[in-house]
Amino acid sequence: MNLLAIKISNEHDKLLQNLDVWDRMKKENVPISERLEKIDINDQILTMLKKKAAEIPETSPESPILLLIMANSGIPLYTKIFNKEWKINEELFSGFLSAFNSFSDEIFSEGLDRASFGKYTSLMTGMPPFMSCYVFEGQSFLAHQKFSKFNENVHESEQIWEKLTSSNRTGEVIRDDISAGLGKLVETIF
Repeated sequence: MNLLAIKISNEHDKLLQNLDVWDRMKKENVPISERLEKIDINDQILTMLKKKAAEIPETSPESPILLLIMANSGIPLYTKIFNKEWKINEELFSGFLSAFNSFSDEIFSEGLDRASFGKYTSLMTGMPPFMSCYVFEGQSFLAHQKFSKFNENVHESEQIWEKLTSSNRTGEVIRDDISAGLGKLVETIF
């Protein structure tokens, strides 16, 4: 099951990376036979028929860029920037993600969970009344596992949850202090 999950995640990453190619092929009415050649379906079928050995998908660790916890209103409560080259205003980015998520939820009846912005991938999840976002470069399988573990730990920690709730009420931004538990949790997981 784990190998299947890795393969699905890798295929999803490839789809996001080549979305513009698929859109172009659709707009240009490229024949289905040419589109099928692009996805290399023969290897997939041979593997399913067991005439070809199944390849174990490779995973490589992602490069963390940003971790963000925000109120549903879009106000950032906690930000951890892993890459010093990331020079984006956290309030502006948080507001953008919140608006994009609301728009996605209203139009598609589902919030944003994964998006690709050039070389960066963003994972988002709701933890009402908060949302969290993880931006990284690289494959998403291990990133998704770390992000899920982080969110689970945040939700289960009374100390962290209390700090987030207080921050949401007062508007105070949580700094990367170890006493709040978030800094230690981030250090441990990422």
